[in-house]
Amino acid sequence: ERLERELALQRAQAALSATVLRAPFAGIVHELRVHPKDRVTETEPILTLIDPSSWIVEAPIAERDLARLIPGQQATVMFEAYEGLVLPAELVNISMSRPTEQTKQLKAHLRLLQIDPRLMPALTARALVTLQEAKNVLRVPLEAVAEINGRYLVTRVRGSQVEEVEVQTGLSDDRWVEIRSGLEEGDQILANNYRLYEKYQP
Repeated sequence: ERLERELALQRAQAALSATVLRAPFAGIVHELRVHPKDRVTETEPILTLIDPSSWIVEAPIAERDLARLIPGQQATVMFEAYEGLVLPAELVNISMSRPTEQTKQLKAHLRLLQIDPRLMPALTARALVTLQEAKNVLRVPLEAVAEINGRYLVTRVRGSQVEEVEVQTGLSDDRWVEIRSGLEEGDQILANNYRLYEKYQP
């Protein structure tokens, strides 16, 4: 009888320990999906746990850019909620999913190399991956260059006169474009070249 009681106690202790959840790492509970007296299964998620020391940004990419993206490339990430917040990141990997049989989605996963206390899950972010880098080059705002019939033109200002100048461009991002020939350091140009577009409109 004593042995039966000891076995029953062991079974009760084992059952009780099975009700305790232990996180695989120290973190912050972000989303609790169950409530007291809810019934759950073994495969049903009950909460989301965040590791505040490691953040991953998931960004959709176009298939045409796939060949140019390599894990380890450096990137910068900007956040819609916080103007001016720009954090360095590194491309970790690229994954593909198929929401339906007819569609597929390519996503890049970038690890933030710097953490900001304002970060939280599901923030809208924009990532720029550095494919190539040029240092000590002449650059101008992207809006200063107008592409007209395959030619790249800027408007140079000399005194009270303006003139169209054809330039050869190089690397660019969403803000700047490299000028390889056609301008010299110190030249003054119009920062926005919309008048050239208007001029050459048919």
